Amino acid sequence: MATKRFGNRREEYLESQTRAKSVYCFVDDAQKIKIISREVYHKKKKVIHYPFNRNGAQKYKKIREIHYQGLPDPLPRGIIKDWRLGYGFTKVLSPLLYAIESRFDIRKAVVKSKGKFAIKNRMVCFSYSDLDKFYPRMDVLIKTQGKQRDVLVAKYLNQYLPNKFKTDKQRSYIKGSIYSIISDQVGDIGSVSKDDYDAMLNLVISRVGDQTTTSKQIVVTTKEKIEKRFLEDAIQIFKKTLSLKIDTGKLEKKWEQLFKDNSWIISNLFSLPVLLFANQAYVGGKEVFNIGGKITDFLFKNSLTDNLAIIELKTHKTELLSKKPYRGSDVYSLSEELSGAVNQVLDQKQNLLNDFYSLRSKTGKADWFESFNSRCLIIAGTFKDLPEKGRRSFEIFRNNLHGVEIITFDEVLQKIEAFASLIRKKPRKKIEKL
Repeated sequence: MATKRFGNRREEYLESQTRAKSVYCFVDDAQKIKIISREVYHKKKKVIHYPFNRNGAQKYKKIREIHYQGLPDPLPRGIIKDWRLGYGFTKVLSPLLYAIESRFDIRKAVVKSKGKFAIKNRMVCFSYSDLDKFYPRMDVLIKTQGKQRDVLVAKYLNQYLPNKFKTDKQRSYIKGSIYSIISDQVGDIGSVSKDDYDAMLNLVISRVGDQTTTSKQIVVTTKEKIEKRFLEDAIQIFKKTLSLKIDTGKLEKKWEQLFKDNSWIISNLFSLPVLLFANQAYVGGKEVFNIGGKITDFLFKNSLTDNLAIIELKTHKTELLSKKPYRGSDVYSLSEELSGAVNQVLDQKQNLLNDFYSLRSKTGKADWFESFNSRCLIIAGTFKDLPEKGRRSFEIFRNNLHGVEIITFDEVLQKIEAFASLIRKKPRKKIEKL
């Protein structure tokens, strides 16, 4: 059966059909082109493409046909499936055919779903499962310089044809490739995988042991950039949370998570070297990390003396003073929330002292702690929200508290901004040659 068409045509059409297969042709009346473009077999998974250019000539220098056997329909990635593009391999896999043509007199390529690479009787055989693993690597490099592409192709073919395709044991790196990939191809940081992060981190870490001045400068500069970015991001999140106008009931949890993720903030509030010891710790139960006792938001531990400090966290919307003066116009009493917080943290401290030996007996060496009149810190409210005439009362009260320190959220922000300012202006020391 044959289908004939007339007129100004540029299309692929069914030329003939039998029980075994359908034969398609590409025709372009304007260029007087009529060629066989593909054959589709009916009783088995087999398709034959006859790759061609826009002028009707064969697309590859020597290879005239490509057989696909056992592949799914539609054909998978790396294979052109549109007659308008002339069939054949896509630009990702075509370099394989170009490289083989340059060294062998090949007329036919065969791609099977599985199998082994082979060259025989003027025919090259590929395993598609093998090509599919090769595809993503080539897809990245095909967009970079031609040198990278040619080296990768040679390395792939070297495993099958070592005498024909020579390759170095280690591919030479072209300067600027990583910059090109990150700046041009990674538009969304979410597309960067854990493996990508690990590879970049390992690259920097590998330079630490390098004693050259240049390598040390790279490591130091990278560390400073990460520290600055880390600080800036933390400050922006802090400001965003501080700008929330309404306490929805989840606000305290937001602050708790922020301080948990950035425990260095609280560490910088102390004049001693302290580290986060526990979050939501139980200071009067069976053990520090078990239920059944009084809970504190954070426990910090002096890294030298092992002495604990208790942190009680409220929100920036916590009222610190009563709304009206207690006496005259400038004497204010504490708000119910702040006085309750002070009593709460003192109660936690007392429970820690009462159950100290019981709690510590349940810990191991890594969790060892002491309680030498543990310091208590309350973070609550904002100084700017205090009534102007009430600020004196607030300062007098907190400066005369014994064992409990009160700091507001806007004061915390000022402290971490001052710390970040020091980091930004930190002079870089000249690295001496060893």
